[in-house]
Amino acid sequence: MTHHLTTRRTLALSCAFTLALSLSACSSQTSSNPTPSPSASPTESFAITATEGIENPDLPERPAEMDNDDKYGAAATAEYFLRLSLYGSATDNWDDYNALSAPDCEFCTSFRDNAHKNQENFSSKTMPEMTVNDIAVGRKEDNPEHWRVNLVAQHGSSMITYKNGKAENVEGVTTGFTFLLDSSNGWKVLTTETFKAELFYELYPEANQ
Repeated sequence: MTHHLTTRRTLALSCAFTLALSLSACSSQTSSNPTPSPSASPTESFAITATEGIENPDLPERPAEMDNDDKYGAAATAEYFLRLSLYGSATDNWDDYNALSAPDCEFCTSFRDNAHKNQENFSSKTMPEMTVNDIAVGRKEDNPEHWRVNLVAQHGSSMITYKNGKAENVEGVTTGFTFLLDSSNGWKVLTTETFKAELFYELYPEANQ
């Protein structure tokens, strides 16, 4: 089954699978994989319109889909977490990011602490635009309240102004992310890792069609 979420091309979502990806940071055994299919109307590559990012960004809006304990809620939670991470990096406001992060999520803590430390050198930082191009979601077989989300996100560029007056344009990047989410008591991010976007299309070659 295929569904669409805003402007992104979305893959078929399986209700029970575990993922194995050859990542530098982690790997897992696969018992079954979803069978992806491309959207009925493929989306063109996302065009970044703000070349220097967004100044004084608004807090990302919590998606209504997160009220649901299902694959749509899982997909929305992963994307929302990424937007909160960009917002926190630009504003140093981590309240909603912290609320979505599980207490023992090491990536969540490390990313926040490093970004907060970098803020000490900034006088301002813009928030890059972001879109999720492709996504696959499934429920973990050994725990039905745990969900695996794999996606490819494209970030635009951003502008950093340092306290010494220098400015730096940070180029955009396309990155793969794998999330483990818990839906037992409201959505929480348990773990997340990054990987080369190309790996997603090796696992789901139909996404390129």
